[in-house]
Amino acid sequence: MFGAWHDPIPAVIEATPEHAIVRNDIYDRWPTRIWTRGRVALIGDAIHPMTPDLAQGACQAIVDATTLADCLARAGDPRAALRAYQQRRWRNAARTTLLARSAGSMGQWQGRLTCAARNAVLRATPLPLQLRQLDLVVGPRTQT
Repeated sequence: MFGAWHDPIPAVIEATPEHAIVRNDIYDRWPTRIWTRGRVALIGDAIHPMTPDLAQGACQAIVDATTLADCLARAGDPRAALRAYQQRRWRNAARTTLLARSAGSMGQWQGRLTCAARNAVLRATPLPLQLRQLDLVVGPRTQT
């Protein structure tokens, strides 16, 4: 499967014992707006599994946890806190899930011309536009 890849990838794989190679499938799910039920709230991959293409899975789980803690600290009613947590987090997590899926899909494109076109477009994309795309995930940068 990786024989045509650049060196040293084929040699590294060939030198690795078969029992030491781990294959894991990657799953995500269409984003949902329902994150809580009663006194139970889901965080991280339990509510918004995403592909690793933006390296945001653990980051999003940490943001979930800190947002949930903040909502619980501010609200007198735990159910209201859970509703606030859901309202504050679902849009960003949904955007991040879909952006990761898109990045992963583009990374899997095949064909010399298709990949060359993708790579040329990505190289030609101005840095400010690239950073604006990341703003959708991490939030807008403050100007200094």
